[in-house]
Amino acid sequence: MHREGVQFVTMRAVAKKANAPLATANYCFSNKEKLMDAAPEAWFNNLSRFSSDAPVHLGRRKTVEHVAEGYWRALEEEPASILAEIELILWATRSADVSPLATKSGPRTARA
Repeated sequence: MHREGVQFVTMRAVAKKANAPLATANYCFSNKEKLMDAAPEAWFNNLSRFSSDAPVHLGRRKTVEHVAEGYWRALEEEPASILAEIELILWATRSADVSPLATKSGPRTARA
């Protein structure tokens, strides 16, 4: 996903990247859709590391600035990972009518 985009993700490529047998990847994620469903959960967990210590007592603006600064630092440190997350969200939005991923990420994204 980092290198070629969401549409080119395959179970074989995931297994290779994880240095795991294809059977293990298929055991963990029975198909590509299950894998894609797990991706937003990882994104939300990643996002929470920027918001867990946000100064909410200082107001909405400072809170949003804090989260945005953390996300920006992560983008500078690991651009491929963060860009893949953004691409995944955009893919889910474009595929909203056929992707359970969009319904899974939609409401939580609106609250974040």
